[in-house]
Amino acid sequence: MSFPMQQVECPNQDRQIIPVEFLVLHYTATDLSNTLAIFQDDQRGVSSHMVIDVDGMVYSLVDCLQGQAYRAWHAGRSIYVDDEKAWSGFNDFSLGIELVNTNGNIFPFTDAQYQSLAAVVLLLKQHYPSLMSPSRILGHEHIAGYRGKVDPGYCFDWDRFWPMCYPDAQTPERQSVCPEALRVKASAMAAFSPDDPHENAQFWMHISALMEAAVELAQMDQP
Repeated sequence: MSFPMQQVECPNQDRQIIPVEFLVLHYTATDLSNTLAIFQDDQRGVSSHMVIDVDGMVYSLVDCLQGQAYRAWHAGRSIYVDDEKAWSGFNDFSLGIELVNTNGNIFPFTDAQYQSLAAVVLLLKQHYPSLMSPSRILGHEHIAGYRGKVDPGYCFDWDRFWPMCYPDAQTPERQSVCPEALRVKASAMAAFSPDDPHENAQFWMHISALMEAAVELAQMDQP
């Protein structure tokens, strides 16, 4: 399984080799051009190892595809507890893949994205033994939902993804952390999105930020 790829320079990384224990999936909350501009802006301080556009093109920003991974800045404050231990600080031991989607809780991902993502994961499994287990594939929402992260979101089809990469394995259940009521209200905003592609991307960045703030507040209110 192969995939189309372009290399992109990215200053937001640490040139230190990290162990790869997990793969974390994200959505970009904006279009491709804004995504790459953000990751190439050294004032932003964010990045991911790869970005997969709607047409399936894979943009490699931080080295990891040859069996040696450098540290990207994709996870932020992050915590996850599994049967082994409590993991924290996922930038130190995980790969991050961004799927271009203005809001993965509202809009579906494309066939081309699933195909390229599956091809990438199959390659990564050859290099990083931990990724042989589907339990090591997480969404950003599963490690940072407590601070409002809601990606890859409700529309990411885990039931489609699992058989493509782990056809013979027992796979975990991955639930969206975005509340249904919030998702429905945000979906209604699609009627007000601008026609201009640039303005549309900015509009959905704003909506995604509001959704994250709402989820974070809801988490803080829980006992």
